[in-house]
Amino acid sequence: MTRTTTSRRCTITGKNKSRKKLWVLLAVILLVVVLLVPVPRHYKDGGTVEYHAVLYQVIFWHTLATDEKNTYSLNYYYDGTEIRILGFTVYDGVEKWEYRYDD
Repeated sequence: MTRTTTSRRCTITGKNKSRKKLWVLLAVILLVVVLLVPVPRHYKDGGTVEYHAVLYQVIFWHTLATDEKNTYSLNYYYDGTEIRILGFTVYDGVEKWEYRYDD
């Protein structure tokens, strides 16, 4: 009973193939994590929160409007949600609201 070298090579090749598959699977999982897991950013502008990943962004707006002249009793602010995929805006639900102070 002697073993042939071809059976050893097949066994070794099989182990190498399964190791390659494992490394490819780990690389794919790591790539998905890097591309899809967001990093939150909190802005000090009234409560805007941005979740930024490589492939997409989700922004929950709540900020004062700087394009309007704010008076003492009247302010404008933006409030809503914006979704961007690969830098293109897919959903823009941001609205401008008016807020009055009553003395």
